Amino acid sequence: MANKSYPIYGMLCLESGYEVGSKPTTYPEIHLNLWESGNEVLLDIGLMLDASYAARKIELLFPWSNNIGNVEGLLNRIATPVAVAGIFNESWSIIQNQKTVGAVVSESVGNAPIFSMVEASFKTEMYADSAHIVSIDIDALKKSASALGSNSPKIYTRFRVRNVPKSFYCVGIGQRDKGLVSSWQSTEIIDFRLNVRRGAPPALESPERRFMAFSKVHLFLMRDRGYDLVFEDAYFKSCRSLEDEVFWAEYSTDTLREPKITEERALANIKSSLGYQWSKKQTRTQNSADFVNEFSILARFKKTEVSIWQFLIFALLLGALGNALWDGIKWAKDGIVSVSCERIAKNR
Repeated sequence: MANKSYPIYGMLCLESGYEVGSKPTTYPEIHLNLWESGNEVLLDIGLMLDASYAARKIELLFPWSNNIGNVEGLLNRIATPVAVAGIFNESWSIIQNQKTVGAVVSESVGNAPIFSMVEASFKTEMYADSAHIVSIDIDALKKSASALGSNSPKIYTRFRVRNVPKSFYCVGIGQRDKGLVSSWQSTEIIDFRLNVRRGAPPALESPERRFMAFSKVHLFLMRDRGYDLVFEDAYFKSCRSLEDEVFWAEYSTDTLREPKITEERALANIKSSLGYQWSKKQTRTQNSADFVNEFSILARFKKTEVSIWQFLIFALLLGALGNALWDGIKWAKDGIVSVSCERIAKNR
């Protein structure tokens, strides 16, 4: 890739290893989940590919530095019936292969395979001082899916990226007007971008590498219920709580970073959060299909913050000032009365 000194905005997805000059014949889906937990942010990425997907490598470019230790496959967390129902909102059946790593998701009636669920083979490399690339080996995905022996028409993989800076998708952090009050409102603007060319370095594409297009892009943001959504764009779909709270608490726990996290703490985080969904999918006409070449969303959140200590300090200061003012008034009044008495005595 070229122009490594050029600033990058948002997330960029590219594919390579296809026949040069050919056009895509299948378009993948991408599922993006942002999990906010205190100061930590996790990004989960799911890719649904056709088994005939022509490219041999996918490169995901992120505008912050990272390393392979901050990327984790999630197969062991999603290869269960509860996970499939929670992630895809479908009552599909799932069969885990005992001889190889992976699982097959099938129709509940008829057992027709829908997709193979396998672990991604990826590597991480620095793109620049402030950017990194996660590369996914598509040939390895297909080999793992083939080993399951199901002839599924699609392949699904999901992995987690840690060390996500909030500035990657959120601006306006810390903008507040608190003055001398014990509560104030902070404003945050969600500005998430995927394959927006205005944020891409020039000449990033080549005959051997091109930007990916998608049949569907789905973004899910999980954040504290204390936020109020005051503006959303056309791609916003819904806001909801998570139904199976115990499963999502186990799923979202960052066990590598927080190995001693308690189940109660993880569950409390899920119960105190809401999920916000944005989606964009291809539009079809009689003669053509318009695929998702880029995706960007904009939303504004406000949150009222309360400081008990600030309230107590303000109350104490106000009380102290009130007492001082009252003492001053009494002192002045007593002084005036004393002077008046002296003058009366002299006049006598």
